[in-house]
This record gives sequence, C-alpha cells and structure tokens, in this order.
Amino acid sequence: MNEGMDETPEEGPREVAAALNQLTIGMARYLLSDRQDMSLTTAGALSRMEREGPVRLTALAAAEGIAK
Repeated sequence: MNEGMDETPEEGPREVAAALNQLTIGMARYLLSDRQDMSLTTAGALSRMEREGPVRLTALAAAEGIAK
C-alpha cells in the first residue's frame, strides 16, 4: 500500500540526544559570535555551557556565582 514512498528510519534516543547536543553547541557558538549586545554574565554562562554541556540552571548559576 505504501509502495513508492520513501521510508525514513526511526531515530533512537541516542541519535536524538546527539542531534540535540549538536544543536545546543551550534546555538551557543552562534550566540557567542556576536557578544556586543551580551552581558559578561550571559557570555560567561553560555561559554560554560559550551565547554561543559547541558547543566541544571541551579548548578550553572552556582558555578557562575549568579542568582537565577
């Protein structure tokens, strides 16, 4: 019944997680590329997330010494 239709394989959880990780890194790099309108606090937090990966907001705030 579905002849001629392209089938795409389902992505597993690991592939989805890897894709989201790459998207997050790409977004951080994009945001860090133009720091003119960004506070030092924001730039520092994004930089830390790029280096260390996803973290809870409370852990990020504590590491950066800021209030959430």
